[in-house]
Amino acid sequence: MIKIDDISKEFKFPVIDFKLQNSGNATAFLWQFIIDVKKIELDITPSLSLEYKVVPTDKRDSFFHESLLGNLEIIATNNGYGAALNCNIEISHPKLEDFFSKSERTFIGQIDSGESKSILTLPGDKLSAISNEYCINEISAFISCYDLLSKSYKDKSYVRSDYGHWNKLRVTKKGFLFEYGFYQKSALIPSEIYCVILDPEKNVQQRTYKISREIKAGDIDRFHIMIGCSKSAQIELNFQFTVDKDNIIKSNDFQINIWNPLNSKTYDRYYTDGDVLKYEFEKMNQKKDKQDDFELSQLKWKIESLNNNSTFPFYDKNKEDDVDWW
Repeated sequence: MIKIDDISKEFKFPVIDFKLQNSGNATAFLWQFIIDVKKIELDITPSLSLEYKVVPTDKRDSFFHESLLGNLEIIATNNGYGAALNCNIEISHPKLEDFFSKSERTFIGQIDSGESKSILTLPGDKLSAISNEYCINEISAFISCYDLLSKSYKDKSYVRSDYGHWNKLRVTKKGFLFEYGFYQKSALIPSEIYCVILDPEKNVQQRTYKISREIKAGDIDRFHIMIGCSKSAQIELNFQFTVDKDNIIKSNDFQINIWNPLNSKTYDRYYTDGDVLKYEFEKMNQKKDKQDDFELSQLKWKIESLNNNSTFPFYDKNKEDDVDWW
């Protein structure tokens, strides 16, 4: 029996947990699996992210300083594979609303796929009347737009710092003050994962992967298959496993929606179709020379990246299939 548990929510691409039970009387050898893609379509949904940065009014403040003082600039990036049309983006925070009108805090226009541009600038000299300095923890953003098929989207988001998290933004009499912060990150190492990276440009496709797994009579084997895609896509697929000489076990068809926008640079660069991450990690962990140490550190980074939290919903739905086999 093939049992497909839920798609894991801990990884950036969908990782499906397989449990294969040998209900026969002899050892079974699983030596191949096939991904049979019935349908794959590019997702043209716009994906807007917002960042802020402080642009120093004194250019001498741009270098070698732990803080920046000046105007607040808002940058919008469309990481989707379709244009965001008729955008209306309003940023909001009580302190900003005290000094800037709604029209000063609102952008109206178009943002093309892959485009990143400055949409708003709030001048720091308008803060001169402030009575006390104030730390802004979160800037909200209300977004509405249309895609190329005239489908409308509405969302509430947040404006992040373009220097990452754990920084501080303050409003002062002299302008917006940005202070750098630092943090450390840790991650867990996942179990053995077979990596499958699909290409939405190829539409219907079938991928075959060689594996070597032994399931003794009455035992259950467990492993993970990560389904990735070079771009955002809606996918209909099934899994086929070859056991012993020519016994093929097939799952039901099911849907996976993958959200992989343009700014998810990690995936195509570090995850290779056919990778077996834990196998490589354990093998390299026994090596000692400097070159191998470098390769090991790169691989550790790749594995840890799988388990980092992500702001993107890379999986959309999950389904459990129970299929009897031999």
